[in-house]
Amino acid sequence: SNCMDPGSLLSLWVWVNIMSFSNLSKYYTCLPYNIQKQIAQSVESHHAALKNHLHALSVVRNKCAHGGRLYNVKFNPPVKLERSFLKKNSAIKNYSLFAVIYTITKYLPNHREKVLFKEQLLQLLKKYQDSVDKSLIGFQDNWYDLLKIQTK
Repeated sequence: SNCMDPGSLLSLWVWVNIMSFSNLSKYYTCLPYNIQKQIAQSVESHHAALKNHLHALSVVRNKCAHGGRLYNVKFNPPVKLERSFLKKNSAIKNYSLFAVIYTITKYLPNHREKVLFKEQLLQLLKKYQDSVDKSLIGFQDNWYDLLKIQTK
């Protein structure tokens, strides 16, 4: 098995800080179901969605780290989005860059970071508005409103 021994001598926080994002994703997958569920609940997610999100985000991270293309790409695996979100926003494709960004926003650590991320994204899209076709990265006209920043 490729699963790592959770009884490592390193404390968990040290271990998580030194492992790759890909290994973190694989480690989560190897954890017992009840622990996956507890972790997912702590980040207000479902365990199957978190497993998918970690995998999908590790793929995107690797694309970024190795000069891969993010523009006009169908990401695989597609991210699992909430049914209620997809029902209200049927034009959003779960394999789009927007779906990835929507997912990243969900896991940012606090309200301040979420607002900062959203504003920096807005500035980036404004800067390149003449050369980026937002539809090719899955952004709808109402993308800014779709990235709702909720306070806990």
